[in-house]
Amino acid sequence: MTDLYRLAPGDDPTRVIERYNAFHDGFVRSIALASRDRFTRVGPRTWDVAHETTGQFAAVIEFAHYNYGGGIQPLDGVVRATFRGVRDFALDLRGFRSYEWPLKLVAIEPATRDVEAVRAPPEPCFALTLTWSHIEGTTWSSTPQRLFSFTHATFEDATEAMEG
Repeated sequence: MTDLYRLAPGDDPTRVIERYNAFHDGFVRSIALASRDRFTRVGPRTWDVAHETTGQFAAVIEFAHYNYGGGIQPLDGVVRATFRGVRDFALDLRGFRSYEWPLKLVAIEPATRDVEAVRAPPEPCFALTLTWSHIEGTTWSSTPQRLFSFTHATFEDATEAMEG
């Protein structure tokens, strides 16, 4: 049975974070980012084309993860997180070494972000922050990174996603 958790504006993300033990000791298996932008024809001539740019993306992150649900999951386990209404994407992994790749925690917090409309109030959303343990010399520290903001998400146990 596949567990499915959904987040929408106004929801409390705590249940997702608790279910997946804040993704502690997991790692990012894959990230896919897709724009919702496109070209459309606006006239009869070949070059009568318009850009329909939204500034929003959809993202899918596969977290390889075994340490959740009150026990140990299969070692090939994966949790597929699908995010919609993604903006403000920023990922910087420069300087991370392979032994720093496991996640210390993932946080999802209610947030707001500006909208493009003039004088519009900020839009409610969520912020996704990944935190890695990082070593400098002989001292371990935490390195959090806000990956993006989003409006909706689903999380599902999808172990079969890692096969093949």
